[in-house]
Amino acid sequence: MDIAYCFMDQVIVRNAVGRLRFAPSPLCELALSTMIVRYPERHPFHEKWFEETAAAREKVGKERVLSLINPDKWILDTLMQHPVRRGSSFAQELAALAEVPATIFRRDAERVWGSPPEIMGRTDSALKEFVLETVEDYWHACFAAHWPAFKRVLEADVTYRGAELAANGVAAAIGSAIPAFMVRGNDLVLPLRARSGNGFDVSTDHRGVTFLPTLVKWGTNLPNLSHSDLIFTYRARGRGRLAASEVDSRLGLVGILGRTRTELLVSLDEPASSTAIALFMGVTTAAVNQHLRALARAGLLQTNRFGRYVLYERTELADQLIAAG
Repeated sequence: MDIAYCFMDQVIVRNAVGRLRFAPSPLCELALSTMIVRYPERHPFHEKWFEETAAAREKVGKERVLSLINPDKWILDTLMQHPVRRGSSFAQELAALAEVPATIFRRDAERVWGSPPEIMGRTDSALKEFVLETVEDYWHACFAAHWPAFKRVLEADVTYRGAELAANGVAAAIGSAIPAFMVRGNDLVLPLRARSGNGFDVSTDHRGVTFLPTLVKWGTNLPNLSHSDLIFTYRARGRGRLAASEVDSRLGLVGILGRTRTELLVSLDEPASSTAIALFMGVTTAAVNQHLRALARAGLLQTNRFGRYVLYERTELADQLIAAG
């Protein structure tokens, strides 16, 4: 143990480097969104979503939704599972969740709450059924219609991480996602800020480790228990792209560039590849490249090459136009 960290907790994940993947998950993002429901004032990027789903949330029941997360923002580990595969649907992940034994649901609820709320049920099977029904109702009422837009931003982030991994290596890709993580040989080490009792030292199994991009949190969400799935969340790039009103409020710019190019320009709050931009906008890379070339010729975009990848970013002129728009 390094002297610098001998007085603090830390998370050590052995043999993780070769078993690490970046992947989004509809189930995990749904679970993390309970933070917005509990503390909406802390999530300005989701203000539009929060307002639009208010009535639907009331039908699901706020008490039901908030039973999945305690006031300290601990979420049931049961809901933070490795994605079935990249691109898996909510239905696939819900089916996998239904295979988890009821005793695990109880264990995770007790870890979060101590004594789980009565609404969750008294028996293990009743608690499991309650969680599954709550998650499914919440998804269909408040999340399903919004997931395609969320997914595009998350997939674009994963594409960026893949490019960074290829160009700069594992340590750089990990460090840019969760800077506090350190690579020591094949191990990952995450120092925790204080003695919290939440540190652990585990070896990865065949499932590996997932770095999960999320649109909800700034910090990193850790497993509550060391034998839960090893999922560590990080802030996805481009959360500002969720604010559709950003483009709607810039009618002057839309009048000059058109809505598509304005949306593209505004969305580039961070550099991105043409592939990532295409994923976010829901169009082909060829179509995006036409817009990128036009904006670059107008002096609104510049490029930087990282290995085989080219990242586009706004120029100072573009920033001035957006500010004046």
